[in-house]
Parts: sequence; structure tokens; C-alpha cells
Amino acid sequence: MIEALFDRLVDAVSDVLPDFGERLAVDSNAIPSWASHPAHDSTPDGRRDLDADYGKKDYRGQRDDGTIWSKVTTWFGYKIHLIVDAPYELPVAWTVTKASTADITEAAPLLKQLQTRHPLVLQSAKFFTGDRGYDDTKRVTLCWDTYPIKPVIDIRNMWKSFFRCAEKAHNGIKLEGLHDIEYNRVDRILVLIECLFDF
Repeated sequence: MIEALFDRLVDAVSDVLPDFGERLAVDSNAIPSWASHPAHDSTPDGRRDLDADYGKKDYRGQRDDGTIWSKVTTWFGYKIHLIVDAPYELPVAWTVTKASTADITEAAPLLKQLQTRHPLVLQSAKFFTGDRGYDDTKRVTLCWDTYPIKPVIDIRNMWKSFFRCAEKAHNGIKLEGLHDIEYNRVDRILVLIECLFDF
């Protein structure tokens, strides 16, 4: 019932907006359960949430002063995975899983769902964006080869390398071959460039 209603709405929007579906984005979001933890008694009686489990999401970034920040969010419940039309912020495919389900495993099934239920939206797609949680050679190949979509997905290893190098440069840690040098702002930038591009 919900799926049929959703499909009708996506089709109706597609008729009204000619560029709908050209720029797709994929992401997930936490859905906390009303229960705060797994039930001790796993007998299904309608009073316990037996399908939910724990999920965790890591966020990282760099402040204006160059220091690295990170935040870890945990919850007990579920996760909704969405493909949306990015400019209009309207969903075109979705699924709900346990909270522990990795984002990377849901991208291909969502694209398949979109191909089955809304092939015209998928045919009009030009770009498919996602964060580093969706970085996988199989997903990129799937976008290029199966669906003629340009994947714009953050590269996981680049971020690890960037944050590691940024932290070393910010803290003035001496890297191999650069003994007894205290880094000023220009030197820090050069260290980051060297780390990122392996000069």
C-alpha cells in the first residue's frame, strides 16, 4: 500500500518536472526505535522490538583553525536508505533496514529498485552522488556500465590520507626526511600537497 502510493507520487512528479531525476544522491539516516535496547525475551508478542539493533555513524571534518574533529553517533533502531533527486530533495527509491546495515550494501539494491519501478527516472539520471560510505569499485562500475550515470562518490582513502596528513601538519610533527623543521603555514600546506599527491 505505501509502496504503491509512493510510486504514484514519484510518477506524478516526473510528469510535472522535466528534469526530475537528472541528479540523484544516495544517503541514509537513523530511525531510533521506541525501545532503548534489545529485548531480553525474544518471544514475539507484539510488545517488543525484535528487528531493531545498534547502529553507528562516524562524522569527521576539519575546523577553520586546521584541527581535526570527529563525532560518533550511536542509536538503537533502524536505518532508512534513500535515493533522492538532489535539487528537489524528493525521494525516488527507499528501503528500511536494521541500524547496523552498512550503507554500501544498499546502493545497488536501491538502483535496481529504481530501475524496476521507475525506469524513466533512472534513464534521465546523469549524476549519482554519495558520501565516502558508498565508495566501492563495484558501485562505481555499476553506475558506469549498467546505468549510464556518472558516479560522484567521495573516495574513502583520500579522506584518510588527508586527515592523517592534516593532523601531522597542524601539530608540527616532523615527517620522515624533514628533521628539525618547525612548520609554518606555507610548510603545512606543502606537506598536505605532498601527502595527498605522493610527490
